[in-house]
Amino acid sequence: MMAVSSYVFSKPGQLLLVAIAVGVCTYIAGRVDFRTSANALWILGIPLLVTSVANRTWDSRLYMLLPLIVCSLISVMLTGEFFGLA
Repeated sequence: MMAVSSYVFSKPGQLLLVAIAVGVCTYIAGRVDFRTSANALWILGIPLLVTSVANRTWDSRLYMLLPLIVCSLISVMLTGEFFGLA
């Protein structure tokens, strides 16, 4: 019998999903000039949502939450830098 993984999506897949989703949101928010503290909702909300959906156990959710938040913050910085949204 195969062991059941605690991850629905692979760890690199989760990181890629968060990076793309946050990058797209950052690009859209920068183009429409929507820079408020409400942006923190999707900067932190997307990793929380991906963590909740893509992991089966609480241990794996807690384990992946910090890397996904860091990935989100790096994605925001790089998207802003590459597209001149800063």
